[in-house]
Amino acid sequence: MSFTKKIKEFRFRSDNPKLYHSWCKSCENVSKRKYRKTADGLKTLKLYNASDKRKKIKYKFNHSKKNKKSQAKHRKSVGYVISQKRYKNSLKGRLSRKINGHRRRTRIQNIKFKITKEKLEKLIQNNKTKYSRLTCEYCGKRVGIKTYHLDHRKPVSKNGTNHFNNLAISCKHCNLSKHNMTAKQFMLTRAEVLK
Repeated sequence: MSFTKKIKEFRFRSDNPKLYHSWCKSCENVSKRKYRKTADGLKTLKLYNASDKRKKIKYKFNHSKKNKKSQAKHRKSVGYVISQKRYKNSLKGRLSRKINGHRRRTRIQNIKFKITKEKLEKLIQNNKTKYSRLTCEYCGKRVGIKTYHLDHRKPVSKNGTNHFNNLAISCKHCNLSKHNMTAKQFMLTRAEVLK
């Protein structure tokens, strides 16, 4: 059984623009999709995305007037606003906001190690298993998932890093009153106040 296709469905050959390829555009797209799923295909795609040519194409697309207008229109739509509010109030959204703030600080001050979602989730889980609920490590008060502060035991101003062992969950009061003291120094001042 033979099928006939229109000449428009075939591409011109690159070596001779007067001749057509023996395969149609749809067959070519199917074979390309199959190739992209292979290991070699993924490797070439990764190299292409990292190339300057691809970056220029992306930049042109993202900074074109037409695209900017459509993006601005989409951001004003009711559905987009509602979805953004939902995401910001979700646990994932709160974690990403907290992490982005710390990542900015990491870039500016060249601090070692990055704070990731996995690291922060692990820190929260460890705190919950230790105290049976989310608790400030300095005063022992209960902390809400929206109100807790991420603190550095050895402060960044004294060459503290974002290493997992240097991070602690604290309440707002303890984190702000700790200033640039280490955890030991701060606990000593708390002991003196309690006397």
